[in-house]
Amino acid sequence: RIKKELPGVHTLLGVSNISFGLRPAARKILNSVFLHEAVEAGLDAAIIDIAKVIPLAQISQQDRQVCLDLIYNRQSATDKTPLLAFIDYFEAQGDPKQQVQETRETASEKVMHQMIVKGNKDGLEDVLTILLQRYGPLEIINTILVPAMRYVGELFGRGEILLPFVLQSAEVMKRSVAFLEPYMDKTDQPAKLKILLATVQGDVHDIGKNLVDIILTNNGYRVYNLGINVPAETIIEKAREYAVDLVGLSGLLVKSAIVMQESMAQYRQAKLNVPILLGGAALTQKFVAESCVPQYDHPVVYCRDAFAGLKAVRDFEQGKLTSTVYESSTPRAASVPAPKLIEIDKTNPVPSAPFLGQRYVTDIDPARIYPYVNEQALFRGRWGYRRGKMSAQEYQTLIQETVIPIYEKLKQRGIDEQLIQPQVTYGYFECYSRGNSLLVEDCGRQYEFCFPRQEFAPHLCIADFYKSKDQGGDITGFFVVTVGPRIGQMAKELFEKDAYHDYLMLHGFGVEVTDALAEYWHEVMRQELGIAQQRTKDTAGFATQQYQGSRYGFGYPSCPDLGAHELVFKLLRPEAIGVTLTENMEMVPEQTTSAIIAHHPQAKYFAV
Repeated sequence: RIKKELPGVHTLLGVSNISFGLRPAARKILNSVFLHEAVEAGLDAAIIDIAKVIPLAQISQQDRQVCLDLIYNRQSATDKTPLLAFIDYFEAQGDPKQQVQETRETASEKVMHQMIVKGNKDGLEDVLTILLQRYGPLEIINTILVPAMRYVGELFGRGEILLPFVLQSAEVMKRSVAFLEPYMDKTDQPAKLKILLATVQGDVHDIGKNLVDIILTNNGYRVYNLGINVPAETIIEKAREYAVDLVGLSGLLVKSAIVMQESMAQYRQAKLNVPILLGGAALTQKFVAESCVPQYDHPVVYCRDAFAGLKAVRDFEQGKLTSTVYESSTPRAASVPAPKLIEIDKTNPVPSAPFLGQRYVTDIDPARIYPYVNEQALFRGRWGYRRGKMSAQEYQTLIQETVIPIYEKLKQRGIDEQLIQPQVTYGYFECYSRGNSLLVEDCGRQYEFCFPRQEFAPHLCIADFYKSKDQGGDITGFFVVTVGPRIGQMAKELFEKDAYHDYLMLHGFGVEVTDALAEYWHEVMRQELGIAQQRTKDTAGFATQQYQGSRYGFGYPSCPDLGAHELVFKLLRPEAIGVTLTENMEMVPEQTTSAIIAHHPQAKYFAV
């Protein structure tokens, strides 16, 4: 009422008056609960002896309930008044001196450990203040915080904790260290292993690298995160400047893996003498072992995920880090039935395009895209909410009570805060195939797209799904879709604020909404071409291509060469919707994707 009826008036409370006359142990708990409730109600300042309160996180739920019944004058099931029930309850708790001693000297370490493990920030500074009365800041970090984070890593490794909860633990760790830093002398700073992280040149994807940063930083290591699109020359320069112990390189697409391979010789020539850890979606253990390890004189290690990176760093500390090796366990080819050759039917009718050339669409309602989001890919893949060791019922409860509310909130924010700004440039063009190439015509000019062919049966190539010039030619489509830069900018801000959990949620949401926009626009184009008779009933149908034709994304298994983007940009001119190219032909903003649209009924996903 004060805040509402007297705007601008502030409040000050003498907290301990509420507990005057009660036993010391009971006073401390009641003071603490009352202070918490008052702050929640809008209290601006308090007069309080810090020794007369304890962190709310150290107070059991039962103790809190008894205090709240007294504060709000709530009658319990017994005939006792709230005050009498409170007094009787704490009389039965035993020797108050012993309780205080246990709270201050024994429970604080356990509480701090549990706060890290459970990702609980409630009362964090109070617990750390108590610990500082008995330990130095560096001792708290090394003997309580770091072991707790390592335990979190062990839980994750055993499948007993999910990635979003690991990030919540990391947030508590980061905030704890930030609180302790002002208490450290310059000579008191811990000697940390130093690791340089970078996304390789031409690559604008950073979620994997940033997760590695979070995990390593909050396990006590010093990380120098150079960001995205970092040239090898800069990596060498900064590795020397910071005198790092290890280098970690990341990249998402196939081209980035090639950049890593080609840069190994450059690191060798520069006499870089530290191990290099490699990670990214396009990398495999085989590729790293056979294509990267031989090019460098020091350990080169494939890291499947952030925790594999953490293990590699610990192996380095223990002097047992070695280069990745690969030994094939695949049975001999003679024992495996060969895939059948596929004969592409060239008699299929060519649909009529609604127009020839390029058009922009910038008025798409995000709500139209959301039904196309692959929720399984988002929840389990991007966000890491996997079932693991949970029962089916436990997992369903997690999804309904935790995951779905996060998802619904982000969908609404996408609209209300304009985080999702869908825009499309697309078009239809006359074309014909010639060998492994597709020749596309536009305004009197011809553009040749060269596609790779499988070296193994059935030896497919995207050009196979189009008619040759002698067969009368064909029609193809292209699109570039983006949800705009705002969601990427917001995710970056969350990462910089150490809001790791929210960062993972927002970034994953943006990636899957971008793919949903691509799926939605592919359906629009199938409708315009008159080949949308087969409609999928749910998002699973999109993944299994239960429709005619296919969209092949540039940089992905069927056409991994991003160089084709140069021609796509000439045809579609996506600069007008804010999309540009890096040196390695990746598109910016990150939440952007492109595709060539094949209408042929036999056109389905394949890898070269």
